[in-house]
Amino acid sequence: MKSPREGRGPEPKESAPKSQEVVSFMGGLKEFSDDLVAEAIEKFWPNRLKHPELNGNGVNKDELLEKVGVAMRVQIAKNLTRITSLLKRASSRKEAEDIFEDICAIYVSEAEELMRLSYESLVNMKKIGIDELTGLPNRKVFDRSIMDGVERNKRSNETFSFIIFDLDHFKKVNDTYGHQAGDEVLREMARRLSQDTQLRRLDAVVRYGGEEFALILPDTPKEGACILAQRILEQIGSRPFTIADKEGKSIEISVTTSIGVAQYSSATKDPDGKEVQRKADTSLYVLKGKEPDKEGVIKDRRGQIACNNRVITVADIENYKEMMPDRRSGLTPRPANVTPM
Repeated sequence: MKSPREGRGPEPKESAPKSQEVVSFMGGLKEFSDDLVAEAIEKFWPNRLKHPELNGNGVNKDELLEKVGVAMRVQIAKNLTRITSLLKRASSRKEAEDIFEDICAIYVSEAEELMRLSYESLVNMKKIGIDELTGLPNRKVFDRSIMDGVERNKRSNETFSFIIFDLDHFKKVNDTYGHQAGDEVLREMARRLSQDTQLRRLDAVVRYGGEEFALILPDTPKEGACILAQRILEQIGSRPFTIADKEGKSIEISVTTSIGVAQYSSATKDPDGKEVQRKADTSLYVLKGKEPDKEGVIKDRRGQIACNNRVITVADIENYKEMMPDRRSGLTPRPANVTPM
């Protein structure tokens, strides 16, 4: 692993560095910060094993690197003026190199301490089943909720539906505005899903992973799930998301989401709920143009809903509403011109 000091620092000249040279000494602010954090985690990661209470928790290196890396970049950027001032005080290039070495050592130590605190926080959150960033239940809770639905189906033949949401072009948000802006979008998405959609207490909304969220809807057929999904699409698209860009300026951006829907069926031999997740994932891939739809067409249709590999139209939603006065109560026995899903 390359040290944050390697290949960086002032060139061997006799004059002290100028302020505009400081970032170039670092080799780029992000690269400098990432190397500091990488050095810190190499020190911290083996030592975490000395604390048995922190083991067996599912926290991985990449998760920790991302969390600490963002925090360190912000901290170094805030202190850039001070770092410049310290280097400018050097009477020679050699003294500047020594100062730069000390700065690196200090930041590695700070990164290691931040890593320890972040690790403990992640451990505690995972133990109670909460995603630290969004405050939503995490995959641990999701897995339990899926199995609860499977067990209810075995006892009473009660069906449930699964909805997966994937934020469209989320990588572009991170690349354009920074990871902190991306985190703001994820938090706001979580808030809208949990507060704005009139979910029942028995419905489970979770952070599924990355920019994906999921809903488990007990006693709800796929038609009812599609009605709810349409409502969520409208709420997400009805007003912009407010974020801070890389310079800290508040801006508004539009966010869309693609939604895959599936209904659990015991007839498909799905004892652990994996098949219903696969079906919803496949429908999501249809929207993203990665899988063919029912007609064999591959096309990018982000920002829509798909169920059983078929894109759901507004007309479909209106028909479902007529079929289901209450989207939770099951289908009413009336003829309807609804395209089969």
